[in-house]
Amino acid sequence: MLGSRVLNTLSQGQFEIYGSGRKSSEILSDDHMFIGDLTDPVVLKNICQVDFDIIIHCVANVNLNDCEVNRDYTYELHVSATRFLASAFSEATFIYISTDSVYDGDSSNYTELHPVYPKNYYAFSKFEGECASLISNPNAIILRTNFYGFSYPTGKSLFEWAVGELQSGNEVSGFSNVIFTPLYVGQLADLIFAICMNPPESGIYNAGGDKALSKFEFIQEIAAQFGFNIDQVKSTISTPDMFPIRRPDNTSMDISKIKKYFPAEMFSYTKGFDELHADFNPKSE
Repeated sequence: MLGSRVLNTLSQGQFEIYGSGRKSSEILSDDHMFIGDLTDPVVLKNICQVDFDIIIHCVANVNLNDCEVNRDYTYELHVSATRFLASAFSEATFIYISTDSVYDGDSSNYTELHPVYPKNYYAFSKFEGECASLISNPNAIILRTNFYGFSYPTGKSLFEWAVGELQSGNEVSGFSNVIFTPLYVGQLADLIFAICMNPPESGIYNAGGDKALSKFEFIQEIAAQFGFNIDQVKSTISTPDMFPIRRPDNTSMDISKIKKYFPAEMFSYTKGFDELHADFNPKSE
């Protein structure tokens, strides 16, 4: 989702763009694609044949269960490949997409200075990737984020799942005790574009929306914005025994630091939902 959106956004600028992935791109020609997995040394070696000014590292294994089961692969992808790229392009701007789940979720309104206590291997390995970036590249910019949006074909994100259930007339449960500060994927892509054009000083940045809300409230917003029956959305409570993998409950973030560098509207939750509404028409799905 994010990679394709970033590609579309950067295509509007004066960049020569390369991408990596497991299959050919519909936008980039094959001679501008590194096809394969970033854990493959051959792919990494091929990437090093180009002298990049900017690296945007948004590849991740986001399947929490798979991260726990396949820890070696997850470490290679999130940490080893990150360290290699950050070091190989140590003079380039290195943008690493991390996650708000590095925070323990036992507090709220986290700043970048708050201690991190990852509760699962996905979050742990992403934090290790942050460390590898900062140690290996003096120009590393870490974006801790939680974004929403949709893919073509439709994926399995919270937004896509909720819309599908609401369209089918089903009741949808949302956790009222799970809080986050979501950022629309289009806004995140615009932020990455802005960083490419005018990088802030290196370091860690919370890149969330300007509104903290529960998953229940988020799904209610989806129902209201897209004309579904809001009574289909039911409130429920997340408890530890619901999931085999521990997850943080409240990852709401203070975004004051990044707003010093970029316009406040870039993080506006209202603007993000307006963009989502313009980009996505569930009635035509």
